Amino acid sequence: MAKKVDFKWAVLLESLKEPLRIALLALIAWILTVIVPQIDVKWVPVITLALKWVDEWLHEWGKVTKNDTLITGITRF
Repeated sequence: MAKKVDFKWAVLLESLKEPLRIALLALIAWILTVIVPQIDVKWVPVITLALKWVDEWLHEWGKVTKNDTLITGITRF
């Protein structure tokens, strides 16, 4: 007899955080290209990568300095 698997919503939500962070940063990058017409839309991946790096750096710096505000980075989740 097959064992019933207990589905954990918390695990699913936790696994969705990183893709949502990247999507949010990509949206910010795209909005930047709309606001500043001199920036071509083909720069969105590069800007997204830079924002991801800043987000991760703020997170790590927040852990080192024990600053709860910085630990959440740019995206706050």
